[in-house]
Amino acid sequence: MSTAMHQMWVYNDWANRRVLDTLYALGPDLPYSCLHLISHIVNTQVVWLSRMKGIPVRLKPWDDHTISECRALHEQSSGGLKDCVETNMEGFTYNVSYTNTQGLKYQNNLQDILMHTFNHATYHRAQIALELRRHGFAPPVTDYIQFMRD
Repeated sequence: MSTAMHQMWVYNDWANRRVLDTLYALGPDLPYSCLHLISHIVNTQVVWLSRMKGIPVRLKPWDDHTISECRALHEQSSGGLKDCVETNMEGFTYNVSYTNTQGLKYQNNLQDILMHTFNHATYHRAQIALELRRHGFAPPVTDYIQFMRD
């Protein structure tokens, strides 16, 4: 699983960068709905990374940011996720205890948390693609198979 988890991190980083680059290039034409969704993606990466590291969560999942702030948050959180993946290449079997945004305490396997984080971003990137089309813009291709072709 370690190779597959690393591959998922690489894909997630690649896809998020493609979306961020596309959104940044729109400048003042960037639809708020897209900025709101990419903010959510990077916030959630920060939230889950904070939980995995056992440090206080400093962002709320739906906080809004500028596109430049989103890029910076992605760089920081994606690097942290990479460290989590690479540090645990021999096994992702330990559990992470955390409190969710509603104040409920949970414990989940690191592998499941990483997969959730990567899958969550994929879901919201698809929403961004829909929003870009709705506003007359071409979304970047972020399909996994395109990642493999590149």
